[in-house]
Amino acid sequence: MLEGGGTDTNGDGQQDPTADVDNDGLDDAVDDQDSGSGVGEVTGGTPLPLPNTDGLGPTDYKDLDSDNDGISDFIEGGSAGAGGVDANDDGVVDGPDSDGDGIQDSVDGLTTFGDAGSDTNPDYTETDSDNDGVPDLIEAGVDPTLDAADTNGVIDGVTDTEPIPDGVPNSIDTNDDGVVDGPDSDGDGIQDSVDALPTFGDAGSSTLPDADSDTNPDYTEIDSDNDGVPDLTEAGVDPTLDAADTNGVIDDVTDGEPVPDRIPNSIDTNDVAFGGLPGPDKDGDGVPNIRDLDDDNDGIPDVTEGTGDTDGDGIPDNLDLDSDNHGINDVVEGGGTDTNGDGQQDPTTDVDNDGLDDAVDDQDSETGPGEITTGTPLPLPNTDGLGPADYKDLDSDNDGISDFIEGGAVAVGGIDADDNGVVDGPDTDGDGIQDSVDGLPTFGDAGSSPLPDADSDTNPDYTEIDSDNDRIPDRWIVKLNAAKNGPESFCLCGDLQIETLLCGFVF
Repeated sequence: MLEGGGTDTNGDGQQDPTADVDNDGLDDAVDDQDSGSGVGEVTGGTPLPLPNTDGLGPTDYKDLDSDNDGISDFIEGGSAGAGGVDANDDGVVDGPDSDGDGIQDSVDGLTTFGDAGSDTNPDYTETDSDNDGVPDLIEAGVDPTLDAADTNGVIDGVTDTEPIPDGVPNSIDTNDDGVVDGPDSDGDGIQDSVDALPTFGDAGSSTLPDADSDTNPDYTEIDSDNDGVPDLTEAGVDPTLDAADTNGVIDDVTDGEPVPDRIPNSIDTNDVAFGGLPGPDKDGDGVPNIRDLDDDNDGIPDVTEGTGDTDGDGIPDNLDLDSDNHGINDVVEGGGTDTNGDGQQDPTTDVDNDGLDDAVDDQDSETGPGEITTGTPLPLPNTDGLGPADYKDLDSDNDGISDFIEGGAVAVGGIDADDNGVVDGPDTDGDGIQDSVDGLPTFGDAGSSPLPDADSDTNPDYTEIDSDNDRIPDRWIVKLNAAKNGPESFCLCGDLQIETLLCGFVF
């Protein structure tokens, strides 16, 4: 009755009565049927709408997954929380039904015909139950390629061909059993299917993913992996949409589609039809941001980088490969290994599939068996011992010469027209590396040049106060040059005689 769109204020499982003038057993408010009773016949009622939320197969009241997000209505509808039992995990409440009213005893509020205090939780009709900007489909661990065509939070393949359609597309249910097929070899939370039923129902449904193992499924949490970064932020949702209270939930929840999908129009990529919610993977490592402990794969955990925006380029530090934007990538300044110069920590393995390379993984993602916490985190040097670590410091050695200059950004085409020590934009691919020093037009970098090291002592110039080891501090040369040639000039040649000649002073 609830799924059909009826009214049941007392939760008895029956349409609230108004009148039945023609005595045909159908309440007049919804009666459009001619019972042939003659005088007094009522046919002017408005029938229940019988919604078909996902527009596939049967209407919701006959559909085991009304919104087609890969999570059964048994789970999303709150049956488990109301005491419902589904021992065989088939998405159907187990019997018996002692009073024969079709409501199984474990969720039936009455011992006679009807119900009492039914649960009206609407999650089963939503593609984003917790309104955190991440579709339930992603949070449930469904293969994101199954929604690649339009990334609308609804599975693309919609063929459903079993003898009694259950509303679950064959694309994730090859044996038409209502269960997303296994195995779960990639550890994404969808376990191997054990049901071979070709008819309505299923068996052996998987446990819903719970990235932080706190017993709350990911689709009900605003920080699924408990890394301190709200799912809304990791999903790439515009932070201004949560500016009013910064509580990890979108402020304006207006949803104006003809068939509401509970996705706010402010983030809905298709606000005229059901569905339309993306689930990004910033670094393309196969672990969605909502479950990735290192969203940009720079070897520095998100919980360490935080969601601030050090360089003010509009990209949060946890998604920014050069947080201070001076031309030296975070993985390098943080003490990581990047032999191919792609701006990301060189991969070894990620056994626990938490998005943080095992070599540097000391974080407990609470994924259970196989959890890796024995890695050695990057050292994150703070060369001058002042303020932030080098990867967020524009002058790491505090010698008065910006890392932009000492780090060699100029030599590779870096532009700093206003001499503020920050590489000028734009950043077309949004990876935090400005175009003039970015070796790739997509996320990441390519072939980053070795950092300048004037005295070849393996310590890059940006970390030394006497880069050329001539016993004259870099700061002195800068000050003396400024005194002679003006504060906007710069002279640091790496050779005492050349410095004397070009800068115009003698030591």
